[in-house]
Amino acid sequence: MSPIRDRSVGVVLYALTSPRALRMLAVVGLGSLALLAALDAEARVGGGQGFSSGRSSSSGGSGGGDSDLLIDIFILLLHLCIEYPAIGVPLLLVFLAAVAIRVLFFSGDRSHYEHRDIGLGAALEERRYGRASENDLATLVEADPAFSEPVFLDFAGLVHRRALAAASSRSFEPLLPFVDEAVLEELSKRFGYRGVGDVVVGSTRITGVSAGFEEQRLEVVFETNYALGEPTEQVFVDSRWVFRRDAGAISLEPESTLAMGCPSCGNPVETTALGACTTCGTAITRGQLQWQVVEVVVREVRPVQPPALHRFGGGDEPSVRLTTVMQDGLGARLRRFKGRHPEFDSETFKDRVKGVYLAVQDAWSANRWNDARPFVTDPLFQQLRFWIDGYVRHGLRNHLEDVTLHRVQIVKVQDDAWYESITVRIWGSMKDSTQNAAGEVVAGNAEIARNFSEYWTFLRASGTGADSKPSTSCPSCGAPLDRIGSTGVCGYCDSKITTGRFDWVLSRIDQCDGYRG
Repeated sequence: MSPIRDRSVGVVLYALTSPRALRMLAVVGLGSLALLAALDAEARVGGGQGFSSGRSSSSGGSGGGDSDLLIDIFILLLHLCIEYPAIGVPLLLVFLAAVAIRVLFFSGDRSHYEHRDIGLGAALEERRYGRASENDLATLVEADPAFSEPVFLDFAGLVHRRALAAASSRSFEPLLPFVDEAVLEELSKRFGYRGVGDVVVGSTRITGVSAGFEEQRLEVVFETNYALGEPTEQVFVDSRWVFRRDAGAISLEPESTLAMGCPSCGNPVETTALGACTTCGTAITRGQLQWQVVEVVVREVRPVQPPALHRFGGGDEPSVRLTTVMQDGLGARLRRFKGRHPEFDSETFKDRVKGVYLAVQDAWSANRWNDARPFVTDPLFQQLRFWIDGYVRHGLRNHLEDVTLHRVQIVKVQDDAWYESITVRIWGSMKDSTQNAAGEVVAGNAEIARNFSEYWTFLRASGTGADSKPSTSCPSCGAPLDRIGSTGVCGYCDSKITTGRFDWVLSRIDQCDGYRG
């Protein structure tokens, strides 16, 4: 044996007996097997539908799943190539071959179904544009105690829709206090010439916060479906919108914020040539009193494709084995919450969670999404309609059977000037399959149940104080829920019951691999 060959064998033997190398090999080997086997496309409510964005997790949470696994394996392989190239280089080639095999053979018929994006670039993009943390938002709340994330996101969604409508009609003036004219011009050039209709927001999240001495900025990412032009083309649009306002601005109450009138006097917006309200004379077109969009970056536009269809077996999803993310100081926060609301009972609240969970899953499975209207906030209702409409559009139905909720654990309690929220981790199971118009199972598994886990966030208006009502009746008047309109208003008492004024409503669903607290 030559000295060079002898040295190479020695390096290999040393690497194979190194505990660190063995750990690396185990992770890479298991990861490569998982890469070929992980064909899951959980399609339950909030469960990672990827038909319009092409990513493995879009509904409710950010990031997750296969893309993160690919990055971790790729990084390990790079380290292995540097430290033990005799092992790392062959494994890297095997890994790249596994990626190619999966894309080519396990992503469905590309002429009909969009494959799931498992590129490293897309995964890094997801990490870059994750959700802003609670600490990030705390800096803003310190400067503006009236700021509320749920209210702001409702406002941002409203501005988003109206800006697109204005871009089509070129009627800019009513929106000038809320969207810079240059942004409206750019949107009009990008989309307005074709006409924008049927805007359905699939995901909205705050991804950046800046609270300086002169101004405050919030970066918001929208994942949206637009209907463009005649004949209509459905497109998926991923865009980043930057909202700014002066540092001294204080948030208005929710009703005034969402009315989108003059931020000073509340009257309908009419401005002078200098950007002042014609009623009260206050300058309002540069973010002096209310958030204004100053930049829009369209990151991606693609035609909407049918859902990516994959079959999977039963058993446990990886989500059930992940460690629970608990809020720091949760016990103290829960005690303070119960001190403010002595009538609050954790078990009664969990019963409410179970009732909402079952009602929402049933409405989803039956393609009667309006049946879920009493139990979810307006933004989440539209967000999930984004997914179910896609299935209907392509002649598909996500069918759920034997829906069970096994466990509910409170993991976070939060409040602001207008709302209180409780986040729970749930563990459930169901038979989850996607069927075509003929009732044939084309994805999932209709015979074997899957166990899974998610984080669900419920909110209600601050000061509500009342304990939860049965999920089968209007929380305002007690009447049946058979006359709830698309706006969330009870047909018996004319009360809007989806704002959290009367009881807890579901506001967000996060997948375990994307939840950061």
